[in-house]
Amino acid sequence: MLRIFKCQGGASMSPFIKKGDILIVKTDSKNLIPGDIIVFKYQDQILAHRILFKIGKSYLVKGDTNFFPESISKNDILGKVVIVYRAKNTKIKYLPYFNIFVLFFSFIYPFLYRVLRMFKNI
Repeated sequence: MLRIFKCQGGASMSPFIKKGDILIVKTDSKNLIPGDIIVFKYQDQILAHRILFKIGKSYLVKGDTNFFPESISKNDILGKVVIVYRAKNTKIKYLPYFNIFVLFFSFIYPFLYRVLRMFKNI
């Protein structure tokens, strides 16, 4: 089953997911692996982050530009992002075999993002 979510704001998954993007989410995803982007409930919010690790029945997740991860229960997961639609009908299909590169990049990107923002504000 698929569900549709609209990104309301935040930059935690930038540049992959931006404000206004439409997320197509597969709700019956059972085989979640590190690198997958999921939509989940966290402290009365609905967020999209990348899975870092599975620890028992919990997952450690992090936004690509965030410094620190969050731990969430499997029950909080609403589904796995399979397609992202950007403005002007641009379709960004999520490529599962790309997980390892993106997972590595998600550790470096928060620092790179802040450095680039500093230069932009100069």
